[in-house]
Amino acid sequence: MIWKNWDRLDAGTIRERQGAELHKYLKNQVLKYSPFYREMFKREGLSADDIRSLDDLHKIPFTTKADVVPSSDKPGKPREFVLQPNPDTFASTLSTGKKLGMVKNRFIAGREMKDQVLDEYLPVFFIATTGRTAVPTPFLYSKEDMVIFREAARRLMVVSLADRQTDFVMNLFPYAPHLAFWIVYNAGIENGLPIFHTGGGKILGSERIIAMIESYRATLLVGIPGYLYHLLRIAAEQGRDYSNVKKIVLGAERVTPGYKRRIKELLESMGAKDPVILSTYGFTEARSAWMECPCEDTTKDTTGYHLYPDMHIFEIIDPETGKEVGDGETGEVVITSLGWRGSVVLRYRTGDMARGGITRKQCPVCGRTVPRLSTDITRVSEVNELNLSKVRGTLVDFNEFFPIMHDIPEIVEWQIEITRKDNDPHELDEIHAYLNIRDDADGTRVSRSLNQAVRETMELSLAEIKYESIQSITDRLGMEDRVKEIRIVDRRKEL
Repeated sequence: MIWKNWDRLDAGTIRERQGAELHKYLKNQVLKYSPFYREMFKREGLSADDIRSLDDLHKIPFTTKADVVPSSDKPGKPREFVLQPNPDTFASTLSTGKKLGMVKNRFIAGREMKDQVLDEYLPVFFIATTGRTAVPTPFLYSKEDMVIFREAARRLMVVSLADRQTDFVMNLFPYAPHLAFWIVYNAGIENGLPIFHTGGGKILGSERIIAMIESYRATLLVGIPGYLYHLLRIAAEQGRDYSNVKKIVLGAERVTPGYKRRIKELLESMGAKDPVILSTYGFTEARSAWMECPCEDTTKDTTGYHLYPDMHIFEIIDPETGKEVGDGETGEVVITSLGWRGSVVLRYRTGDMARGGITRKQCPVCGRTVPRLSTDITRVSEVNELNLSKVRGTLVDFNEFFPIMHDIPEIVEWQIEITRKDNDPHELDEIHAYLNIRDDADGTRVSRSLNQAVRETMELSLAEIKYESIQSITDRLGMEDRVKEIRIVDRRKEL
């Protein structure tokens, strides 16, 4: 159920309402129709009556990616999370109120009861995870889910303060069964925003997109950070007039303050006046995404991602103990579906680490009272795909390369490669950096700055820093022909 006043309720009311709705959701939907959770609750000796408020949420065991991702012995695992009423017993599981509502809808709207059931549960649309190395995993939506999805999409642009009367949007996400493209598509429809969907560089080509941003006088650009930066860099070299661009919305990847500054500087060099740079957070398993609202200087400050308490329950947990941490404390993001049909997850451990967790204080900029999630998030896709392990005895978080690279202004593009010395699988680990730097940059100084930052932040040494042409680096990244660029390459498995 979509709350009309979703963004203006006090924290106590939100918590109370979420708990009540979760109990009903479990009782009337999830435990009746979800094969996975019906079996889980039976195994744990739990029932819906054991979960009557958010204080009881911890009783539900966590769900992890391993539970959902298809495997060679169980390729149908994602299907177990889809609500599946049994046609032979469905009628007997309905409450009297539900039956009366369906009968009423039949007479008023002319919808046969069979069609009403199909609208509610039959999957009609799907998206899939976009991991570069992980198995793509589908998440399904019913027709009823699409109402919730379109509302989530509408809220994205509302929070961003996009204006249908003055804005023209260019969607730079690639055409694909992925969340980012389709949520922007629906955001345009629901808000009546004029949007041109480019399909990304693989469809129109970067040169045409660069020209269209200028000729269409686009005011708002939406896309993956790496590809959008790539376009803006080329546009700046060509001397394009992007003075109409007022706002950038970035999604599908981690965005650091340094990255925001780079994009803002590029836009200002093409005539844009104090452009707003916003980031979003979303993932396939949630089938939704969230936005930070514009503040005075979005490259320095952030309001946090504004969550939708009527669609999901968020927790921040200590990844070691599994216990929920306090407001403002760092931890792992855990999400529970609320009200959805199709693919449903409860207490799903994303693996994403949010530094600063969640705050439930009123947003000082827009005044909304929804929970707000920290934008300083290390994405699970980055962690899982890099296969974090010890490099010469040190456990390395390769994600630290992102802020390091973004904070050295002379670096234009980059890629990190982890390999073995002399490509010998029995030799020691080595880390190589491939860089393209500005024409006026001093390579010796850049190397010194990078080596120092890596030593101080990551307690590592780079075996080699190699400077390459911009074309060579963008080819390495797959900037023009991949859904997401490949920043970190671990060659050790190949060896």
